[in-house]
Amino acid sequence: MAASDVVLTKVVYAYPFVWDHFVTWAWYAAVLWLGTKLRANAKPLLVISAALASSVSFFLISNFAVWAAYDMYPKNFGGLITSYTLALPFFRNAVEGDLLFTSVMFAAPVVSSALSEAFGKDDHAAAA
Repeated sequence: MAASDVVLTKVVYAYPFVWDHFVTWAWYAAVLWLGTKLRANAKPLLVISAALASSVSFFLISNFAVWAAYDMYPKNFGGLITSYTLALPFFRNAVEGDLLFTSVMFAAPVVSSALSEAFGKDDHAAAA
């Protein structure tokens, strides 16, 4: 994801590379770490909570970084609130996408295992 950020920023959109990218990359690392903590205890409520925490934290951190790094909004509390307000339509899509993707990725092995057991009790290699 960090590499695609660089390509999109520099090649596709021709924007300058600014320090807020490092904030986003640190967030990627934090969410990856959170995901590794779920590996041993991937209960549905914990997974959904982690997905929501990831969506909310990305919204808060990335929009704060945009407000701080660029001159798009005034550097006061009103400018920060405007930054968050104008990003709300993107936040809704991000939450919906994160929850859908998380549900599919965590449900796929369970469904695959159930189908494997239903269609061939002797051949568990098909589930792999």
